[in-house]
Amino acid sequence: MRKKHKKPKVFDFDLLIIGSGPGGGVAAHLAANANKKVGLIEQGDPGGANAFYGTIPTRALLDAANQLWQLKTIGKYGIRSSTQSYNFRAVQLWKQKAMYATGVLEESDVFSHDKITLIKGRAHFVSPWTISVGMKRYSAKKIIIASGSVPVIPAIPGLNEAGFLTVKEASNLEKPPRSIFIIGGGKIAYEYSQIFSAFDSRVHIAEPSGSLIHHADEEVNDGAVWALEGKGIRVHLETQIMSVAMHGGRKIISLVKNDRMHRIVVEQILIAGEEHPALDMGLENCGISYGPKGIRVNGFLQTNKKHIYAIGSVIGKHSEPHAASAEARLAIHNIYAKKPIKYPFDVSPTIYYGTPEIAVVGKNEQTLRQISKKYQVGIAPIELIGSARTNDYSGGFVKLLTSKEGVIEGAAIISSHASENISELSLSVNSKIQAKALTAIPHPYSSESSAIQIAAAQITSAD
Repeated sequence: MRKKHKKPKVFDFDLLIIGSGPGGGVAAHLAANANKKVGLIEQGDPGGANAFYGTIPTRALLDAANQLWQLKTIGKYGIRSSTQSYNFRAVQLWKQKAMYATGVLEESDVFSHDKITLIKGRAHFVSPWTISVGMKRYSAKKIIIASGSVPVIPAIPGLNEAGFLTVKEASNLEKPPRSIFIIGGGKIAYEYSQIFSAFDSRVHIAEPSGSLIHHADEEVNDGAVWALEGKGIRVHLETQIMSVAMHGGRKIISLVKNDRMHRIVVEQILIAGEEHPALDMGLENCGISYGPKGIRVNGFLQTNKKHIYAIGSVIGKHSEPHAASAEARLAIHNIYAKKPIKYPFDVSPTIYYGTPEIAVVGKNEQTLRQISKKYQVGIAPIELIGSARTNDYSGGFVKLLTSKEGVIEGAAIISSHASENISELSLSVNSKIQAKALTAIPHPYSSESSAIQIAAAQITSAD
């Protein structure tokens, strides 16, 4: 029988938040600016994991890698380059400079400026209103859980003994490895394989499923693999890793692909597979409903305990920082406004940075088939656009999925600037816009965004 907890008569905080990343940090500032007394619990560095080895540092390394890649291929433009060398320590200094410029490394001062109480340590629920951190207890009228996710280390014989990198270590290497084997597909694999490849590492990726880009259509996966292999990256899909061993300071990976055993010898291994929601905080003590995929929330981001909300990757719906920040804004609104608003989970885009960028939003074909929904498809190859010729990139496309009546249900973009163009389609999915409406909007001539207009023109309207 579950213990019945008594609600405190006096609270330490109006709002207590677990996690200071792009979700929890944004929620804390918004609540503090609304004159609420806010406590923010963080076990790691203020600003969360994303600030220190997530989007910003990864983008800085990717942009440096892309500059080097452009330098290596600049001869196609008729431009001669006398050197193609690099100083990786200087590259890391550039990354640090970029991080400092965004302010993510000064979050402690920012929290203090907004009179947010930063509580360092691991959060553990004592009751639905009380959380312990070390030897102290803190109570709050409202609570937001934004604890994020943790990497899953696969149970491969010999892996722990041989040693491996997570993205935290990979983003801070003093020099690129001569060779690296990336275990798992997805965002980390797509982005870090390009970083290391540009800096002359021999790169392998092994993914047990048939898709490098998870939860995306076949064309998106094929486009990603084509792009990586064009940079010399070896992508092994439907591949099972059997064991890892050390020999002479090298790591020997034994794997099975196409029913044949193979061995690959590398200097480093990077774990880039799935992550699990960070749930180890005594949730059973407050009666919150959760499962292997995360904390269960309703459309208003509330848990089954109405004064407790959860946002970000801890709810298991996505892992993008921009989604966590959007959820934070909505959670604060729903906590303190009279009229709550539902969060549109389907319209938060997933972005894979690199060259090319990949952006997907809404439903994919597999989902539409599973729900037995009739749909239309419009695809526009990027090579139809003038800018694809001027920058010598022609391997991408814009893909639209609509209902049979022409209402946009989902979209995918592979292009040089996919992240800059996906918002138009996110809005379209959220607002249930018909494809024909996009054809009527002038898009800049010869820009990648004009491929959206071309794809939309292929959809038959309901009228």
